[in-house]
Formats: sequence, structure tokens, C-alpha cells
Amino acid sequence: MDFLEHVEKLNEVIYVSGFVVKELGFVLELEEFKQKIVLFEDESRFKRVIATQEDYEAGRRLESASNFDISFYDCMHVVLSRRLNAILITRDNKLLDFARNYCQTARPEEIVKTG
Repeated sequence: MDFLEHVEKLNEVIYVSGFVVKELGFVLELEEFKQKIVLFEDESRFKRVIATQEDYEAGRRLESASNFDISFYDCMHVVLSRRLNAILITRDNKLLDFARNYCQTARPEEIVKTG
């Protein structure tokens, strides 16, 4: 069972911010980006999160606290995860090491194993 199937089985929600969408736009070719972005239209699985001014300020503070070793976008993922009491799911080891001091973290394969 893959991660999305697991989330659907447990009737869980995946939070998506504009930061995730922007990052995908940077790393994927245009056609692949268009295919992936359609996934987020499934409102039964994905819930759009809007960052507040306080979130932006907290993200800048975290970016500074990391000595700018963690990108602002990744800091925003941490801030939003903390505010929503959600699990930040990533395979980025540097982000996992940093984020676990601020919010719950896991790798996708860890989530699938525990369900």
C-alpha cells in the first residue's frame, strides 16, 4: 500500500500550502507539475492551508534560528505543522533533524508502517 492509499484508508487529511505547490513548481518539469498538481484538487484527501502573518514571522525566526541552514519554505512547513498539530512528513534528513524540535515529524514509510 502506498502513502496516499494509506491516508485514504485511515480517512486522514493531508494539509497542502502554497509553499508545497511552489516547491513542486521548482523541482518538476512543467508537464509533470501539471499532472501532480491535479492531486491536490481532491478535497477529500487534501486541505489547503493559508499562512497568516504570524506564521510568516515565525518562519523567519526559525530560518534565523537555523542559521539560514533550513530554507524559509521548509521553516514555513514546520510552522504550519506546529500550528495545525499535524505531522510534518518528509524524507529530508536535515529538515527532520531540525523540525523534530518544533513539531511532530515522520518519513512517509514510517506513517504507512504504523497504520
